[in-house]
Amino acid sequence: MKTLKFYSPSTPEELTERLLEIGITKKHIKNHLPKYFWVINKIYVHQTINKQDVECRLSKELLCKIIGVDYYIQIINNLINLGIIEKSSKYFVGIRSNGYILIDKSNIKQYEFTDSRFISKLIQQKEQEKDIRVQKDSQTLSRLFRCMSNLQHNHINQDSLTDIEKLFLDELINNPFQKVGNKGKRIYNNFCNLPTSLRSKLRLNNENLVFVDIVNSQMIFISEVIKKYIVNYNIQPTKRTNEFFRLVGNGKLYETFMKWKKSDDRTKIKKSVFKCFFSKSSKSLISKKFEKNFNQVFLIVKELKKDDYKALAHSMQQEEANLIFTALNKIDYQIDVLSIHDSLYSNESNLDLIKDALISTFNDFGITATININNQYAINTAEINPIQQALIKPIQETLPEVIQVDEIEEISLKTADSASNSDTSINYLDGYANKAFFSAVDNIIGKPITTDIIKELVRLVDFTKVDEYYLLNEYIKKIPLTFFNFNLLSIITKIDGHKLIISREKLVDFTELEKGDARHIKVFELLKKKAKEEIELYNIHIPALEVA
Repeated sequence: MKTLKFYSPSTPEELTERLLEIGITKKHIKNHLPKYFWVINKIYVHQTINKQDVECRLSKELLCKIIGVDYYIQIINNLINLGIIEKSSKYFVGIRSNGYILIDKSNIKQYEFTDSRFISKLIQQKEQEKDIRVQKDSQTLSRLFRCMSNLQHNHINQDSLTDIEKLFLDELINNPFQKVGNKGKRIYNNFCNLPTSLRSKLRLNNENLVFVDIVNSQMIFISEVIKKYIVNYNIQPTKRTNEFFRLVGNGKLYETFMKWKKSDDRTKIKKSVFKCFFSKSSKSLISKKFEKNFNQVFLIVKELKKDDYKALAHSMQQEEANLIFTALNKIDYQIDVLSIHDSLYSNESNLDLIKDALISTFNDFGITATININNQYAINTAEINPIQQALIKPIQETLPEVIQVDEIEEISLKTADSASNSDTSINYLDGYANKAFFSAVDNIIGKPITTDIIKELVRLVDFTKVDEYYLLNEYIKKIPLTFFNFNLLSIITKIDGHKLIISREKLVDFTELEKGDARHIKVFELLKKKAKEEIELYNIHIPALEVA
């Protein structure tokens, strides 16, 4: 027996009686009653697919295909006349379809329909569209769908669930979906859209679910988009732009706006800040403060949204998706892990596993963020990075002169002509920062120089939090911030004739160092070589560059 269930606030008997009252014939009701319920159900369950959209858009093509070209207008109008649904927005040719909402959502229940031609057609169509509804044509998609299918729910007392929770659980079990956003590249599925109250009741591998997520994630990845724009267009960041990045990294951006507006409503301020980045335009007081205090960032955001105000949000989502799925792929494929945009979920036994994967990925990307560990405590990724840990230790007065590495060819570096660029608006790093660098080196002196330590040292010239720890030594007094190229630079040198490429992610063509052949080299020689390479690579003119 072919059966389908539809959600509705009215029973079949009640809807039949109401249709008769407005003059609809018994023959029409007999032939088309399931179609009325299909429309009501379609609008009601739409929230499980897109919980941000309060209305369900029904295209003419879909209605003609499901209900029939001769009947869809009459059925839609009858439901509107009965006050069951409402047309909430009109279509624009080539842009959007009519939008509908369900007026009465109280007392909604499921009603079963069987053995009609319409029901058979829907069941057949559902089977045909299964591969379209569920995207799993990559290892990541396949893994996420497998894990979502492994979620356990039989232990849940159905009577304890709200109507909304019952709806989302039913769709998770009987109508799973999974898709990739066309522009933002986020992955959407039933698990992502579950109400938090329901998600917390599910189990995985007979254990409760736990999670790690990124605090203030939107601003962190917005910052990454802005940094790339700065690098791509060779823009010199201002001091206020550096301050913006610092506030984002520390999670204090909203508090700064709260102080400026003299408000203690963080949620309201956060919404106003979001409008500056994600809406077509904003003329609020927050927007004016944003433009005044972070003018360079404001102008870059304006430029990024010039042709499409959603473009910045899509770029932000791409940055987020890239990092999250990189973290996911660090974990063995056979382990059940789920994702929700800026978070990873698994069963309790795997909490440390997903935590370490996310934190190490942030360190690989050279991004500082705060990670919420299952609402139990929070960790700043800088606290896990051994070099960054060394940087925040007290600076020592006696600076070490050498660090043990293999021999490196001598590099001559001419002092740039300080008179060639007198633009005092260019932001420079102060020379006193050298102490932080040498202090960090001092904290790792005595350890074997492994590839990991070399990579960590490279990150010292690969940072954005310039207010907390500046790099540079006593021989190079001032260098523009563009020198560091925001997590994208690499060092290329030769060690014993072997080409060594150190990037923010990996080492290539590296021959292991032999302890017996280890030599000493002054740390500033590495910086001198770095400066020479970047001047050549990016054609950067560095005024007031002083080398001993």
